[in-house]
Amino acid sequence: MTVRVLVADDDPIVREYLRAMLSSETGLDVVATAADGAAAVEGAIAHQPDVALLDVRMPGVDGIVATRALRELDPPVAVVLITTLDTDAVLVDGLAAGAAGFVVKTAEPALLASAVRTAAAGGSLLSPTPSADWYGSRATAPGSTIRGSRSSRLANRMCCASSRPARPTPRSRRGCTSRSPRSRAMSRP
Repeated sequence: MTVRVLVADDDPIVREYLRAMLSSETGLDVVATAADGAAAVEGAIAHQPDVALLDVRMPGVDGIVATRALRELDPPVAVVLITTLDTDAVLVDGLAAGAAGFVVKTAEPALLASAVRTAAAGGSLLSPTPSADWYGSRATAPGSTIRGSRSSRLANRMCCASSRPARPTPRSRRGCTSRSPRSRAMSRP
């Protein structure tokens, strides 16, 4: 099965790199590109991608707002957010909007392709970042929960839904993945 992908980034060089990199991957087909969130939603309506890869910070309609709109389409589009900003606020806002994944732009290309495939399969992937390490360090065993703030609870839903530990091992440097579908409880009303 070929995964249909929409790429949205306001930087034309980054957008073209992402399009070329994902198009070179077996089983991934970039069907549309966009320079902002509004164009991403329009492109999703026109081209019906399985997954949208959105930059968080874009002029006009940003990636967080576009994520909410894409998740409300019928059928909903899975979203993987990409950013250079690794902050708790960005992570929390993205997860609350319904994103299936979060990858920093400094990640390896293979991780980005994996995040797209995981989102298309109904799973979630959280890029290994200082924030992910912080959240993951709060879980001590497979299936344990991260307690505390709202951001911790949201990260817990992403990382601890599977039977694997929430924190990636130093050797693997893989993101937390879960093949189970995300709960609608993650979306804001």
